[in-house]
Amino acid sequence: MATTVLRRNSVSTKIISHFAREVGGRYLCCVLKPLCASIISSPYDELEVDPMQLGSAAAPRRIAANMTRLTARCQEVVNAIVASVPRCPASLRVLCSEIKRVVL
Repeated sequence: MATTVLRRNSVSTKIISHFAREVGGRYLCCVLKPLCASIISSPYDELEVDPMQLGSAAAPRRIAANMTRLTARCQEVVNAIVASVPRCPASLRVLCSEIKRVVL
């Protein structure tokens, strides 16, 4: 039962989903919007790691450099989310805590 608590198509899961989108969406938008804008404004190919997308002449060093940049950008996103935990709406934290309690 606990493993399916969020998989059921019930009124309660729809309410939880809507609440999380409304409250969590605004929170994540505030946290991630500046980072996303920075990533979007950077040259499109500096984060590409697929040799097929870079062209057959893509040097392994270029792919490695892009992988390093991509990894750093991903870490920035994780760091931003972790650093923003104190700003996470209390109601969302309570919801997540209750879901964890029910599932575990």
